[in-house]
Amino acid sequence: MEELKRLVKRPYAIAVIIAAVAIVAAWYFLRAPFHIAPGTGGTQDVLAGAHFYRNSGISIENVVVKLFYAVPRNKVSSAYPQWKQVLEDAARKLSAFHKLQFRNTSSLRFDIFPRPVFLEHDNLFYDTVSTNFGNPHALIGVGEEIERRVFREGGDLYDGTFAVSAAHEYPVMGIVYEGVGAAGGVIWESGLGSLEEVAKELQIPKEMIFQVGIEGTDGFFLLNRQFLTDFSYKPYGATLLYHEFAHTLGVPDRYDASSQTDEAFSDDIMGGRRREPIEGNYLSAQLLKDLGVFK
Repeated sequence: MEELKRLVKRPYAIAVIIAAVAIVAAWYFLRAPFHIAPGTGGTQDVLAGAHFYRNSGISIENVVVKLFYAVPRNKVSSAYPQWKQVLEDAARKLSAFHKLQFRNTSSLRFDIFPRPVFLEHDNLFYDTVSTNFGNPHALIGVGEEIERRVFREGGDLYDGTFAVSAAHEYPVMGIVYEGVGAAGGVIWESGLGSLEEVAKELQIPKEMIFQVGIEGTDGFFLLNRQFLTDFSYKPYGATLLYHEFAHTLGVPDRYDASSQTDEAFSDDIMGGRRREPIEGNYLSAQLLKDLGVFK
């Protein structure tokens, strides 16, 4: 959830915003009706066409998430038996939430890969030496492996039908990871030849730029499977999943993770309510305007 990195995709110059999250134990167990963002939906608002965050040139009227359950090699024996049911339940919650928040101006469809992706390496290969800032290294490593094995011809898990998205769809890769992490970002082509040039264009330090070899989707996100199943986290697991997904649409965090209190700048799913059940959550009125839902 904390905005962290931008990446450059290989072999093309593609920049990616990465967002990460630091999670605390859950204490919310209530269920409530879906919320509508305060101050929207009245006669003064005009429905428009949903688009990428503050960029009307990229339509998100039809979003498809290619969703995977990824298990490191050393955790195959402890893979979650009901993984598919967990992913299906989360997908239903996110689709319903998205439909309501976007007032039917954007649809969110999930294609769940029909079997677990048993990864080629142990978790430490993907996590590297640190899982700080939501473990973006795992997002990159696992995402690139899935790209190579599932989306490219010749991959041992290649599925041409699954890999293809319709021309009118905005494709995203979602990863439920049997390991540590919560991160998400958007991939785009910068058209520049070096990390230094990208850093200058984006006005950020070079150290905040990575390279990523993913061509099959325009964004990707990752969430630790335990957030969807463990008793302490499950009440708001779907919220975290949507929060990370929202970063693939360019939506920024609305809280300050660097402060001791995680000061929130909004009371919606991107800010103060990120640890509350999705049934009682919403996207703020300002974000909906920035996403083209209202003029």
